[in-house]
Amino acid sequence: MSEFFIRRPIFAIVISILIVIMGLLTIMGIPVAKYPEITPPMVQVSASYGGANAVNMEETVATPLEQQINGVEGMLYMKSVNANNGTAAIQVSFEVGTDLDKVNMLTQNRTSAATPFLPPEVKNLGVNVKKSLTFPLLMISLYSPSKTYDASFINNYSFLNILDELKRIKGVGDATVMGGSEYAMRVWLKPDRMSKLGITSNEVIGAFVIRITLCQVAHLAISQLYPEHRTLIQPYYNNVLLQNSNSVISSLNQMKAAHRYG
Repeated sequence: MSEFFIRRPIFAIVISILIVIMGLLTIMGIPVAKYPEITPPMVQVSASYGGANAVNMEETVATPLEQQINGVEGMLYMKSVNANNGTAAIQVSFEVGTDLDKVNMLTQNRTSAATPFLPPEVKNLGVNVKKSLTFPLLMISLYSPSKTYDASFINNYSFLNILDELKRIKGVGDATVMGGSEYAMRVWLKPDRMSKLGITSNEVIGAFVIRITLCQVAHLAISQLYPEHRTLIQPYYNNVLLQNSNSVISSLNQMKAAHRYG
């Protein structure tokens, strides 16, 4: 066979050119992804339970969720992480090439089925189900060049002004602030003092809940006192921090009297 092509070099050159052309046409028709999927898609289920440790999170939160999520369509495996700060994260991995939007919806349905078995505090805060990645694609470090602001201020600034903007960018699945937390208030209770007063920790929590309840009672009461200015008042009194309903009504009555006789 080799002697045939050696004696006929022109024929051999033509055959080589045809092979190259056929190869180029084949390459152009082959579906090639610029960034092929090589890692299993992942859905993360997260929940928080204030005051619980890792064991409590595993027994009361992670276990009911895992029992319902287990066996969801296309699932390969799942991993759960429970922390002592009252947070739990369940990472559910699916087969490569699975439609992430579809499995996210299926996982959400399974999570909803586990909601009746969760503690009331967890249900009030909600269980988040969202698409996730096994590793971050980009990490941004924030600092104060002149040391004007401390770490707490920078963390809070990130939560208020940067985090939501990053999440709105097209193609960004999720954005988180690592190593920081939002402004909060921590209260230490004295057991001996509580024993003398005859109160429990649940009563203290209830008092805090009553004091920080956000409601639209101001807009409702003002619109009843001033029906002629209902459209004018609405944009300015959507939500108020209700501390004492009697003082709010008293203030509104004073405003009404001033409006009548002023």
